[in-house]
Amino acid sequence: MGSLRFSERGQDKGDRKLGKKVAELEFMDADGIPVSAVLFLDEAGHLFELDIFKADFSPLITIPSVLDISS
Repeated sequence: MGSLRFSERGQDKGDRKLGKKVAELEFMDADGIPVSAVLFLDEAGHLFELDIFKADFSPLITIPSVLDISS
């Protein structure tokens, strides 16, 4: 649970800034606790960060397969 920051070749860590949210998903973890996942781009439109947070801040048990996610 937490954030995964994507690196961009040739750029210093301080050069990139958060841009816009491009995808958001909510699902239930194996223990029935809701989870939120959000994908962000940087200001140049490149992948920037994936945030995954569980409602009760406990550790994530399972990342669901695409087949297990309902829209």
